[in-house]
Amino acid sequence: MVNYLIPLENLQEETTKLALKLAHGPGKAFGKQKKLIDQSFTSSLEEILVQERLIQTLMVQTADHREGIAAFKEKRRPVFKGK
Repeated sequence: MVNYLIPLENLQEETTKLALKLAHGPGKAFGKQKKLIDQSFTSSLEEILVQERLIQTLMVQTADHREGIAAFKEKRRPVFKGK
C-alpha cells in the first residue's frame, strides 16, 4: 500500500513521478505482488505465504531479476523489460 500526503498544487507532478517509477519497474514482480495483495483479502496467512514462496521461486528466474542484481553490483539504475 502506498500512502502519501501531498499538497494539492504538487499532486499532478508527484503522481506523474510515481507512475513513471512504477512503469519503469519490474512489471512481472509488481503484477505478482498485486495478485498476492488481492488474494490476501480472501486467503489465510499460511496460504499467502505458500503462494509468496512459489512466486519468489519463479521471480528469481526472470531477466528482470538478473538485471536488478547486475545493476546493483554495477552501481547503476536497472533497466527492466518486464521479462
